[in-house]
Amino acid sequence: MFFGKVLLTIGTIFFILALPVAYFIGGMSTDDPSAPWWAFWAGFFIIEGIPTLIILSSLVIIKIVKSDEKKYKESQLKEK
Repeated sequence: MFFGKVLLTIGTIFFILALPVAYFIGGMSTDDPSAPWWAFWAGFFIIEGIPTLIILSSLVIIKIVKSDEKKYKESQLKEK
């Protein structure tokens, strides 16, 4: 559980710190006049992809650990 919370905190910090960089990269990708309308979002989400994956993986880890703890507590109650 502790590892998941630490990973969630790190992912959130990376996400917040990457926002200005992602905005800059997205803006630079639309600098070309012939750039498509989605070029900003492509550049933005390429930069924000890794922090988003870290956050999602930490949420999955937290969910798995919580369900395992719940199963363990239920098995301990059944033994008593």
